[in-house]
Amino acid sequence: MPKMPLPTCHILLAALAELQSLLKSRLPFHDLDQADVANSAVIDANQATNGSHVNNPNVLAALMGVIDPEIGINIVDLGLVYRAEYGPQGIQVALTLSTPSCPLSEMVVEEVREVLQANFAEAAAIQVELVWDPPWTPDRMSEVARQLLG
Repeated sequence: MPKMPLPTCHILLAALAELQSLLKSRLPFHDLDQADVANSAVIDANQATNGSHVNNPNVLAALMGVIDPEIGINIVDLGLVYRAEYGPQGIQVALTLSTPSCPLSEMVVEEVREVLQANFAEAAAIQVELVWDPPWTPDRMSEVARQLLG
C-alpha cells in the first residue's frame, strides 16, 4: 500500500476529527449517568472474557464520550474497553479495536488519554494500553450498540 502524502494524511485526520465531533453532538451516549453505564456490556461480568476486569463506572462514563471513528458508536458500548481502573497510582485503561489493522488506532488511544485527562485532572497518572488478546468479537457489544448497528 503506498504511503499517503503528509498533507493528505493531515486533511484526512482533520476530516475525521470533524466527523467525530459531529457524531458526538448527535449521539446520546456522552451524557449517560452511572445507571446507564452499569447496563453496558463492558461491566457485565457474564460477558467478560477475562475474570480480572476491574471497571470503574466513572472512568467508563467518561470513555463513553470516545466514539469509534469508523463505526460511529462509543468504545464502551462496542465492548472495546477491557479494563478501566482508577486507584491511587492513577487510571489504567486496556482497550482493543475491532481489527489490529485499524489505521486510526493512534488517534483513538490519544483521544482516550485526552478524555481521561479532561475528566480526571487529579489522577496521578493515566496509562492507556492497546491490547489484542483476547481478540474483540461482536459478542462484547452492549444491547444499545447491537440495536444501532441493526
